[in-house]
Amino acid sequence: MSAAVSPHNLSLPALATRIDDPTERRARVRQLSASLAPVSLASQQKLPVVAALAELLPGGGVARGSTVSVGGPCGAVSLAALLAVEASKAGSWVVAVGMDEFNWEMALALGVVAERSVVVRVGDRSPATGVMVTEVMAAVVDAADVVLVGPEVGLSPTAVRRLRARARERGSVLVRVQPGFARPGAGRARRPNASLDDRWADAELSLQARALRWGGLGQGWGHLDGRLIEVAVGGRRRASAGGRGVLWLPDDQGRVRRVEAGEFDADRPGRSAEVVPLRPTGTGGM
Repeated sequence: MSAAVSPHNLSLPALATRIDDPTERRARVRQLSASLAPVSLASQQKLPVVAALAELLPGGGVARGSTVSVGGPCGAVSLAALLAVEASKAGSWVVAVGMDEFNWEMALALGVVAERSVVVRVGDRSPATGVMVTEVMAAVVDAADVVLVGPEVGLSPTAVRRLRARARERGSVLVRVQPGFARPGAGRARRPNASLDDRWADAELSLQARALRWGGLGQGWGHLDGRLIEVAVGGRRRASAGGRGVLWLPDDQGRVRRVEAGEFDADRPGRSAEVVPLRPTGTGGM
């Protein structure tokens, strides 16, 4: 992958080189905010979303200024990336904060525009960096239309409330990405900051992903080129009615499309591999 199609990378510790200097810290935050230019208009009430996903959402889209919680044992990150595809194509900035394991190759394959994407890495857990995270998040919400908030971002309940209020005022969409949090007790170890899940529990829209199978594998041949994802919809207001659907991310033609009931149960050569969530293994032996 060439540098021309790589998302912009911003290391939070690098931004906070002189974090103990308040003047320098504010200057760095202003620099980040100024580098991004919002393109949405106040009259645009909904974030553009891929048609196949929009069919599953209340009102056919995501309201600007809202918070979306995306979780699930397998497929949550792909689903979060899908939310940003059409917005980035329309010229909106997409910023991912605290998603060090985010698969940008996957996001680009789904259609996210690299030149409209920024990655902010959160690596240092010092109190000073915690202050910087809060300030950077505020600056990002002011400037970007879509903000992906990863599990590495630790915010207090007060900071979360303020951030969501700021997003409502600015018309930005906050997407809290919480892979593996949808099924407590399913055997997966919870991350150290998994309790932060509760601080986003009342999101206007909640999407839960469950991968049904991989695509691209045949009988001893092929390579993984897509996933069949079941999406469960919930949330507040209209979203409380719920909903459910199945999507190919993508199908064998490279398209994101909705799957009709029963279609994924049929035998389809080359697309029959059952999904098994991958688990990290230690490097020090069994």
